[in-house]
Amino acid sequence: MNDTWDDLVRELAPLGEKVLARAPQDITPQARMELYRSLANGFALGAVRLTYDDPDYPCFYPHLNEVFNFAAPVPDFVYQTASVRGEGIYRLSGYRGTTRFVDVNFRSGPFRYGVPGNPAARIDLDDLTRDASGYFSVILSQKRPAGHRGNWAAMPADTTRLMVRHAACDWLHEVDARLAIERLDVPAAQPRMPAAAIAARMAKLAEWAEDQVSYWLGHVATIRQRGVINRVERHDYSTLGGAAGQVYFEGLYELAPGEALIVETDVPDTCRYWSVMVTDEHFGTIDWINHQSSINDVQARRDADGKFRAVVSPEDPGIANWLDTAGRTRGALQFRWNNSSSVPDLHVRKVNLAALAGELPADTARTTPAQRDRILRERREGAQLRRRW
Repeated sequence: MNDTWDDLVRELAPLGEKVLARAPQDITPQARMELYRSLANGFALGAVRLTYDDPDYPCFYPHLNEVFNFAAPVPDFVYQTASVRGEGIYRLSGYRGTTRFVDVNFRSGPFRYGVPGNPAARIDLDDLTRDASGYFSVILSQKRPAGHRGNWAAMPADTTRLMVRHAACDWLHEVDARLAIERLDVPAAQPRMPAAAIAARMAKLAEWAEDQVSYWLGHVATIRQRGVINRVERHDYSTLGGAAGQVYFEGLYELAPGEALIVETDVPDTCRYWSVMVTDEHFGTIDWINHQSSINDVQARRDADGKFRAVVSPEDPGIANWLDTAGRTRGALQFRWNNSSSVPDLHVRKVNLAALAGELPADTARTTPAQRDRILRERREGAQLRRRW
């Protein structure tokens, strides 16, 4: 058993060079330090998940957020996760809140990116019976407990964890759900974790941290190899835990100084949720608390013809639907339609910023510096009011 601090640190030391080998060869010193920061954040996420998350005494922990920024987290989603055992009997309870939807996904296998899961095994909290205050309680187990007449959901035998998405578009006013989980078929008091078990969990920290960063570096490299640059194509995330009923479009942006992208699409007649966002070149969503790096269906301003148009650029073009890359000239662009009546194609074209006015309809909503300042301050407040931790 490797149970000394030196054993742990010895495993972590090579990680920097390992992930750097997956990065673009022309990575800048700035992007390299941001990559190392992501690696450190992967270690922090692993320290929480691996050393405290107990399937016999589960709690919901943060899964992805502005610090645990891997796999392009959606700014409108709060992600939580808890480990469980497929053979156990659990009670999920809490208050629904007022967010757009809350999706609970049963996941199987080890927590590794790229490991397929069961996209159909999930719960929508809106399908559960709740009391007048919004409180609900649901039993999760392979078989319905004898005599139980309340909410129950069949949990697949190979389930190893739950992943929850709380979706909100009006960050200032929607109220996130509050969730609790407990295993019912074990004693209430949690026993002390044996030293060997702690050591075994900590031995996985290096692999965990590397996986958080390296998998998505490979994902971006694959998109680049396919030539999906300054355009988007449909991408299937259903087997990797994508949200139920959600269609994704993604591609890379690569801009020279003075260039921008215009993203244009029709909007479905009905759609439970839609949004567009930009990431850095490591597939981490650009800081959405301090930058308008994402736009959802509430925040979006549509033109008189009904279309949605956004501008992707490193500098503020004075357009309301600006996707701020925070000075970056390359990264990923991702769009999602959730349970929509149609799936419109997205059209992406590169333009010169100096000629932007002539590339957009005359009625396209503009934004002054003072208005942008107010929008960003409201965005920052709304993001922090959500239950991210």
